[in-house]
Amino acid sequence: MPSILDLPQFASYLLPWQARCARYARNRAYYTGKAYENLSQYAAAAQLYNGTRTLFSPLRRCVRVDVAKVPGGWLLPDSASAYTRREVDSLRVKTGALGAYERFLLYGAVAGEAALMLAGRPGAPEIMALRADEIILGELGGAPLALIIKRQRVGLQVQEYAQAITPEYVQEFVEGAARPAMRNAYGYVPVLLGQYVAGEDGCGEPAFGGVLELLDRVNELASLTLDVVARNAEPLLVATGVQDIVMQPGQDAIKERNADAKFYTVNPQLAIAETLELIRDVRSEYKSLLPQLHLDELRVRGDLAYDTVVTMLSELGDHVMAVRSGVDRAVGTVERWMLHATGGVPGDYGLNPGRRWLALSEAQQIDLQLKRLDLEARAAGMVAHG
Repeated sequence: MPSILDLPQFASYLLPWQARCARYARNRAYYTGKAYENLSQYAAAAQLYNGTRTLFSPLRRCVRVDVAKVPGGWLLPDSASAYTRREVDSLRVKTGALGAYERFLLYGAVAGEAALMLAGRPGAPEIMALRADEIILGELGGAPLALIIKRQRVGLQVQEYAQAITPEYVQEFVEGAARPAMRNAYGYVPVLLGQYVAGEDGCGEPAFGGVLELLDRVNELASLTLDVVARNAEPLLVATGVQDIVMQPGQDAIKERNADAKFYTVNPQLAIAETLELIRDVRSEYKSLLPQLHLDELRVRGDLAYDTVVTMLSELGDHVMAVRSGVDRAVGTVERWMLHATGGVPGDYGLNPGRRWLALSEAQQIDLQLKRLDLEARAAGMVAHG
């Protein structure tokens, strides 16, 4: 398929972009459960496949929790004026911003990175969310550059549609063929790529980044086990009382004239049970590595002590705050662009980073309070008897 990246001025971005896309595809394969799909093609590995595919339901749960808890209504600080609140609320409705923010969060939670773009024109801006594998940021002739690359189905064919955006112009490309450039009315590149959670390698991590190393270990083990299955799917043939047998090229039958010769079949012993045991161990580690799963445990267990509940909620709260630091930076930047394009940015504009992320019902609050009082009473009793 002809591509904008085949053109000389953009060719240097091809390999780094492909590397990024491979990373996003790996994360997405874990999220969707397709990472181990090939295991199902061998009947002998069906048990292994059934075990590995159960690793992915918690990943979907993590993403759903983050998408629900991180936004917090995108609230402004209590100090923001009524005027600022009205302006921001009105623009969010007109531009479809909230829907774009939800998609931005989902894309980032699954792949580790996502993008926001201010489209439209000054006076009538629109906010768009983009998958990270649809965008390249760089430079062209020393000026900032954004490439938006999408593949669209036209009839029975898939075509590449792309945009090159610089501060001066916006130019469309279809199948690598350029169309006339248009002036960029904004005067800057209104596209940003944000990390969901910053990883140690400088790349963004998805909502389930804490277990990727475990998943890679299981992936390697499952692949090795599958290789054993593939090589030993047929029973092994063992013969006794025969001369050395030399198979000629193309020969598919063995004839033995020794009347005392005997042939046996030996079924291979595969390490499926051991592999499944490791997978069960991996799933048990999820609870300590993915704080989003604490909500499930809090929901099904009512015997947790107050300090245990507070610790679990604190871990989840720390995770939500870590995600917000990057997500809010992206949302705040695009909203400032939007406000500036429609008249100006109020001096008191800003997102509230400490906005509430967990809404407790009255019954839950009473239950926590009773647990706290019980813990304090027991502590006081221990002191009295000490």
